Amino acid sequence: MATTPHLGISLVEQSQAQKEVTVNEALKFLDSILNTGAIDKDIATPPGSPSEGDIYIVAASATGDWAGKDLHIACFDQIWRFIAPNEGLTIWVNDENLLYAYDGAAWSPVAAAAPSEAISILPPAMFPSSSNGCAAAAVTAIGAGQPDIVTLDFDPATQEYAEFALPMRPSWNEGTITARFLWSHPAAATNFGVVWTLQASAFGDGDSLAVSYATTSNQLDTGGVADTLYFSPVTGAITIANSPAQGDMVYFRVSRVATHVNDTLAVDARLHAVQLFITRNSPTDA
Repeated sequence: MATTPHLGISLVEQSQAQKEVTVNEALKFLDSILNTGAIDKDIATPPGSPSEGDIYIVAASATGDWAGKDLHIACFDQIWRFIAPNEGLTIWVNDENLLYAYDGAAWSPVAAAAPSEAISILPPAMFPSSSNGCAAAAVTAIGAGQPDIVTLDFDPATQEYAEFALPMRPSWNEGTITARFLWSHPAAATNFGVVWTLQASAFGDGDSLAVSYATTSNQLDTGGVADTLYFSPVTGAITIANSPAQGDMVYFRVSRVATHVNDTLAVDARLHAVQLFITRNSPTDA
């Protein structure tokens, strides 16, 4: 008798007697596979008194009525019926409150996407570094009835720095982060490349603050029109120095790499904000 390619459900044949038997069997398979979930996936011996409709994922080295059905889905319908899983099949496991997927060889929990978060740092929260610091936060009036902008301005000839600190959320995964720079520039005739960079070091309770910032990669962006807001591309992964731990205070240093060959803007670059993108271990900080 022909069967479906994935679940092996028997198909109705032409001139078949008692077609309802095959159809009902198919419906029972579908009812099982579309059920809310399996009771368990870690037992190899069938329960002694199963209830109608009970579903399990059979563990390895199965015995009794489950013998030879390792990793199958077992469904009780007066007798045990089995569905051989194909790669990609998923089913909820109730006792673990997790979704499992079959990869062709084993059942594994489906990893939830790690929650992420964007944190924006504005110029009032940043300050020029004591050595080679940028200009202090300043207000620029764009025009009557238009926004006054607050920026940190970075020199076109000398690499300058600004810093800020952030107590990280307890749910932060202590891994690398990425960043984006929001900036503008006044009028310039030609050449509009600006290279930004961000460094960071983490500190916990009792840690010495005498730790150097880690080296990091540069991020090029290109302006072109005066008094226009530009969003840089997101940086590559930024490693935070000093072995970050949950709840650490992280100090950041942002700079315009004016000496870089691709930094060609001949006027100040005005930093409006730094956006940090972090990954979290959980949706909450509880």
